[in-house]
Amino acid sequence: MVTLALPSTPESVTRAVEAAEGLSVQIGLSEETTSRVGLAVAEAVANAIEHGNRGIESSEVRVHLAPEARVLHVTIQDEGHGVDSEQLREASLPDDPLQTGGRGLFLIRELSDRAEAAGTRLSLWFSDRS
Repeated sequence: MVTLALPSTPESVTRAVEAAEGLSVQIGLSEETTSRVGLAVAEAVANAIEHGNRGIESSEVRVHLAPEARVLHVTIQDEGHGVDSEQLREASLPDDPLQTGGRGLFLIRELSDRAEAAGTRLSLWFSDRS
């Protein structure tokens, strides 16, 4: 089990991704799953920094990584107002394919095997897909 307490900086995204991908490899998840873990964690931590903590560097993002057999459970928590489960469930791609934002929740949901939002906490599960 690994817990990171990170400032709201771009470098924190990299630290979280490296930790999550490293643990994914350590518990024997495939390269494809490890790639999904990395991208989803990058999106989730970037969202926590930008939308949750509003880019305030002193605001903390907590990343909790818990291996469960051949499943990696990732929890990201920020100090913002949170996302509700309906926002996560109904997230879709923007109508304009050239729009630079608005894909984060959609990608997070699609890349993970299971995703749950509860207030300021986002929980994701990853395992090898058959």
